[in-house]
Amino acid sequence: MTYKTLVLKGSLKLPDFASVCPICKGKDCAVRHGFYMRFYFDFFLKNLLYIPVFRFLCRRKNKKFKQKNAPKTFSLLPSNLIPFRRYDAHCLLFIARKRYGEKLSLLSTALKLCGHFQPFDLNCSCSTIFSYQKLFAAPAMRLAFFLKKPHLNDVNAALLYFFSFKDKDIPKLLASFFAAHRRFLFGISS
Repeated sequence: MTYKTLVLKGSLKLPDFASVCPICKGKDCAVRHGFYMRFYFDFFLKNLLYIPVFRFLCRRKNKKFKQKNAPKTFSLLPSNLIPFRRYDAHCLLFIARKRYGEKLSLLSTALKLCGHFQPFDLNCSCSTIFSYQKLFAAPAMRLAFFLKKPHLNDVNAALLYFFSFKDKDIPKLLASFFAAHRRFLFGISS
């Protein structure tokens, strides 16, 4: 069964967050708060998908929690999605590979991405590519630090290092690392 089918049937096993709320760290705090529908472009399916994303509400049961501006809800995104972005993590890697591995311009990269998703009209701009490029740069630096590569002391060196591999499995390994450590790399969606 697909993720969407499992969600709509109510048979997807969800964490209950009974032991700790991700926002306030309270016990028995977070409760399921329905779901919202979200569009995203799936790189491998080459398709625009409309999927449900579960939401949870923090009821602020931890009396020591004092952050008044903290979000009150959080979402459980599928592992390949990036918070607040319409392209998945594999699209992010595609953009980074074109920009840093093949050294294409912003416009050429935008055209390649649009070509990948034809016949959809993505309306992908250079500013979109630039924002994804920036989004990739910070995790690349964290990943270089995580892998204990001190010679990768700037963004360009780190990105060129990751895209200098000839092994075709490297992008898959990066994508799985991104999926597994999305919270560490990109933060939490609220």
